[in-house]
Amino acid sequence: MKKVLLPIDGTRRSLQTVDWLKDNYKPDEVEITMFMVTDSVGEMELKAKYTSAQEYMMSVMKHSSDDELVDLGYKVDYETAYGNPGEEIVKYAKKEKFDAIIMTKSTKDGWFSTIGSVTTYCVKYADTVVMIIPEKHS
Repeated sequence: MKKVLLPIDGTRRSLQTVDWLKDNYKPDEVEITMFMVTDSVGEMELKAKYTSAQEYMMSVMKHSSDDELVDLGYKVDYETAYGNPGEEIVKYAKKEKFDAIIMTKSTKDGWFSTIGSVTTYCVKYADTVVMIIPEKHS
């Protein structure tokens, strides 16, 4: 069974990896960890109805994915970290020995389509495969 890390930043775009994963892996082929990093604890403290930044991040991931993967039979874990997103993703992927990191490419309009700084960092420094899924526009 493959271990896959899905870094989530709370945007709908970052959750497009969930759709790609469902289209390419069966529930018995993969273990999924949704991972959210914040670089500012102060930003989380503004979320007064939550007792901690970690609780807030967990609720964002679980609400955003609507537990759709769990309902389909996938094994899903949720983890959070504080710090530089790229560094924390790479560090966690190495520590937990993930087979792949799956991220969504931001396809902004303009002359060039580029990947973001967090994805660039992961591609450069990760010891595992980093898959970059093109952003789907609705």
